[in-house]
Amino acid sequence: MDLTVGSNRLWRERRDEEIKTLDERSKTRRQTKSKAERAIDQFYGDYNAMRKRQIGDNKFVLHPNLISLLNEAGTEIRKRNTTWS
Repeated sequence: MDLTVGSNRLWRERRDEEIKTLDERSKTRRQTKSKAERAIDQFYGDYNAMRKRQIGDNKFVLHPNLISLLNEAGTEIRKRNTTWS
């Protein structure tokens, strides 16, 4: 009977150690996953901000060029639609 009590105690101690080890691994995995999710969110946040900024910059750069092209086209149209042509 003494052998059974000792065996059960050893089994419980080993089981408790295994559970402790698995809990530590699980905690590490959760931390790693959380870090990865934050890094991905940061990357896409930065990417989208940069993309919006570039789109705005492109509009700013194209806008003056567009105005000058429209002015030139308007001048050409006015030249053709005069009574002297």
